Amino acid sequence: MSRPTTLWEHTALPIVPQPFTRIKGSFVRTVQERYARAESDREVNAVTRSMIAARAAGVIVLLEAAGLGALAAWEAVAVIAGDTAALDSAIALIVLTLAGAAIVAVFGITTWRGLSWGRSGAIVTQLLILAVALGAATGQYAHPVTGVVIAIPAVVALVLLVIAVRGAAPSARED
Repeated sequence: MSRPTTLWEHTALPIVPQPFTRIKGSFVRTVQERYARAESDREVNAVTRSMIAARAAGVIVLLEAAGLGALAAWEAVAVIAGDTAALDSAIALIVLTLAGAAIVAVFGITTWRGLSWGRSGAIVTQLLILAVALGAATGQYAHPVTGVVIAIPAVVALVLLVIAVRGAAPSARED
């Protein structure tokens, strides 16, 4: 006889993938399950490389979310200090920045877990960050060093995400 479960146990998503956890129609595989499906050492290396790349990309995306949270805090300090021209616009910008930070954090967690929709969202996020970096490096008030500092983590995360996608593709085709 099984014990009754609380509501949060049904709705909470574990950060570490569990065996046979079902999320919206797809199974989240553990490393052992993916190794068991691998038929050669080359496939095992690809699985390992993919999992490491996904975890590293997830960490970078989570750090980017923390950076967005810090930006929202900076914006809030500016509002408190009275360094804004329009209070309603400043509050709306803070709310949107916090919403973006939450969304990017979800992409980071799902990338860490190896879910394809998280990788897709993280790739779009990196492309948007690269657009911001290009804008920071060019234009009337250009700061090329700032643009490069913004672009480096985005490029690293983008490369790791592409590696993770390439490693996840064979297992997705088998389903």
